[in-house]
Amino acid sequence: LQNFGWDFATINVQIAESGQKQAQWTYGQALQDFVQKIGGDYWNVVLSEENLDVARAALRFNLDLVRQNAISVKVGTLAPIDLQEAQSAAATSEANVYTAEANLKNSRTQLRQDVMLNPYGTFLPEEIQPLTRPNPQEQTVVDEERALELAVQYVPSLGSMREAIRDALLQVKFSENQVLPQLNLGAQFGLSSTAGTTPCRALFGGATTGNCTIPAVPPAVTPTPGSKLPFGGIYGDALDRLWGFTYYNYAAVLTFQMPLDNAVPRAALAQARVLYEQQRVLYRAALSQTVVNVESSLANLYADYKRASATASATYYARQSLHDEQIRFRVGMATTHDLLQFQEEEVSAEGNQVQAEVDLENAKLALAHSDGTLLREFNINWEVLNPHEVPWYAAF
Repeated sequence: LQNFGWDFATINVQIAESGQKQAQWTYGQALQDFVQKIGGDYWNVVLSEENLDVARAALRFNLDLVRQNAISVKVGTLAPIDLQEAQSAAATSEANVYTAEANLKNSRTQLRQDVMLNPYGTFLPEEIQPLTRPNPQEQTVVDEERALELAVQYVPSLGSMREAIRDALLQVKFSENQVLPQLNLGAQFGLSSTAGTTPCRALFGGATTGNCTIPAVPPAVTPTPGSKLPFGGIYGDALDRLWGFTYYNYAAVLTFQMPLDNAVPRAALAQARVLYEQQRVLYRAALSQTVVNVESSLANLYADYKRASATASATYYARQSLHDEQIRFRVGMATTHDLLQFQEEEVSAEGNQVQAEVDLENAKLALAHSDGTLLREFNINWEVLNPHEVPWYAAF
């Protein structure tokens, strides 16, 4: 029947508990997204610092080349055009340094504002100085099947959607109960008591009625007594008479309700069922997207491992080529233009290596984010607490 049973009495509590768990899962997802954002800001600062070092090294190289070419032009062993080409390259390198410094300042500002480390309540939060550098030699072997199992178990967004399905199912049960007929059984028992005085009125023949006395009327000398009623007295007398159970009433009521047309409850039930199926479809879609995210993260991780190794080799060979070209330039077998080309290739190789190593660290973050283990990677203790509290009377 409608609204009958202990399960129905506690269904609203179960719905509220499910809503609280959904809120916890949502917070966990927001926390994980925040950690990934901070990680991305951190590695962006590292990338900007490394790019600034590369730009400064290129500027030092070009300034040294300008110095050497200026000496050679003075002694007449080099044409002025070679000096001008070196000066142009130095000016370009100087502009690149300014750009790298601006990028570093912006990335540090972004990291500082996102972390908001401000224990002393100053106008600006404290500066964050990165200590960890990319480590492409650290290999992370992740099994795809294991990563998918972790994702289903730990990804907070999936946990929130599972709770949403449970909540929708409880709503369906509640709506199913509301279309049933209703039977109510009630009983009541009451006591009544009266006390007090009533107005006195003289009747025909001199008799009086009421719990009172009539004052003497001349030529009478004594007042005429009134009638003593059984409910006379004060408020306390009325309370005392209750326990005599003289005046009582009782009743038993049995009502049965069955609407001729349950249009509104049936519509609510249909809507609850549609919402339940919708939550299930959304969960399947989210689960499929999680699988895609895990597989993409694994593919990017393995690709970035290989890319970091390849760019490191490219940087090594570019440095060796630049070194050999410098020797050829000193003995007059290479021109300034040739040397600058090799130097530009070396700078480009170093920039690619730095970018590949930072992308590798971001790929590690992305994989931990997609399989739900990012918080544990940073030793952040978070778990969904059971909101159910056992009432005190359940101990008896």
